[in-house]
Amino acid sequence: MFKGKVSGNELKGEQVSARSVNPIAGTRNAQAVLPDAYSLTTMKKGVPFAFTFPDAFTGKPVSLNDPKYRDKVVIVTIMGSWCHNCMDEAALLSPWYEANKKRGVEIIGLAFEYKNDPAFAKARLETVKKRYQIGYDILFAGIVDAKHPSEALPALSEVSVYPTTIFVRRNGEVAKVHTGYSGPATGQYYEEFVKEFTTEMDQLINESVSGETKQRLNK
Repeated sequence: MFKGKVSGNELKGEQVSARSVNPIAGTRNAQAVLPDAYSLTTMKKGVPFAFTFPDAFTGKPVSLNDPKYRDKVVIVTIMGSWCHNCMDEAALLSPWYEANKKRGVEIIGLAFEYKNDPAFAKARLETVKKRYQIGYDILFAGIVDAKHPSEALPALSEVSVYPTTIFVRRNGEVAKVHTGYSGPATGQYYEEFVKEFTTEMDQLINESVSGETKQRLNK
């Protein structure tokens, strides 16, 4: 929660979370714009994007290289049950996945939680799964702190914003990385993002596929 007062062009207040209270201050800038969401987190050259984490509900190891994801477009979203923007993203991704999964696309949620405890993570993620009727895989990736997420995913330049969403082509190459999420409360920004997301996913899904891959997808 943000609390504060605006006086003229100055803002002073505080950011309040469950763990801390931090002062905030700002000066109005009519030219201020948000940075490009596709430029904040990048892929390291020569480091393949790969991971293996346990399924949050069964404990079974799941890898991006598993046959389930082979030759498919994969959305990998770095999230947490504590993250409100991640819940807004889940509200979009869950129905979208159900409507499009037969087109050769999968989604994997990588959950970083406040405790490095599978039972703790399972309890909280079960609530999220039920609330948003999530049918895609959610893996428990470990504790959310300043270092672990970036160490757990070394192919990324950093993991500092939730959600961070990675779009993977059918051939396993990362097409782009989107940092953050503009939820419904942002109005036109959300509407623009949904249109952009739908268009770009159609393009990724429709990228040329070999005959052998088409046969597998049609089975």
